[in-house]
Amino acid sequence: MRVNLGNLEASEGRPERALAEYDEALRREPGLQFAHLASAAVNLKLGRFSSARAALERAESQPGLEVEEIELRVALEAADRSRPAGVRRRDPLMLYREACELAPNHWPIRRRYFATLALATRPEIAA
Repeated sequence: MRVNLGNLEASEGRPERALAEYDEALRREPGLQFAHLASAAVNLKLGRFSSARAALERAESQPGLEVEEIELRVALEAADRSRPAGVRRRDPLMLYREACELAPNHWPIRRRYFATLALATRPEIAA
């Protein structure tokens, strides 16, 4: 329920209140992957890249929403031009390819992969 309240707050343009709801949801149930992903998305929108990255790392320990995690990771890689010490930049093409392998029938992610591939002009990896 707290995640849904957080989603509502985020959609209404109140990111700080959304983060408070996600934090409360995680206090009650620390392994709630949806809350970690939602927190990462809101922090990304706010430009809080280290907080977004930390939320994504916590979400990675939970199976089930790998494609959504990859989508957020690509967005984070594109938005965060700084590189914290020890954090290596991942190739968006490889992330999208991984997402396509995880969910071959997920058309939106496949479309983003093809668009990114076309922009990168790297057809040799399309196989």
